[in-house]
Amino acid sequence: MTSGDAERAWLEPWVALAHGRSLEHELRKEVGAGHVLYGRNVRAIARRADQDHVLFELDDDVQQLALVHLTWGSKQETDARWPATVVFNSWSDWLVQMTADHQEFEELAQV
Repeated sequence: MTSGDAERAWLEPWVALAHGRSLEHELRKEVGAGHVLYGRNVRAIARRADQDHVLFELDDDVQQLALVHLTWGSKQETDARWPATVVFNSWSDWLVQMTADHQEFEELAQV
C-alpha cells in the first residue's frame, strides 16, 4: 500500500496496529504449504477487537490485503483452508467488508 496507516480510517470494531510482529509470527507458524499466504511476506495492520481476525498487508508486487482468522494453535495447520483467509485485491474492496463488519458490530451493540 502506498498510503500510510495514519491516512486510513478504521471503523469499529477494527483498530489499527502499531506493532503486529507477534501476529505476523503466529501467522507464519500456522500457514502450511498450499495455503494462499504460504511464502508471502505480510505485515499486520489492523485487528478486529471483538474476534480473532487480523488484516494483513501483503508485501509484494500485487498490493493486496488478507483478512485472516488465526487458529492460535501455535502450529502449522495441515489443512490449507486454515487459517481461514479472504484476500482483497485493493483497499476499496476491503472497505466493503469493513463497512459490513461495522454495521454488524453496531447492530449487536444495540441488542
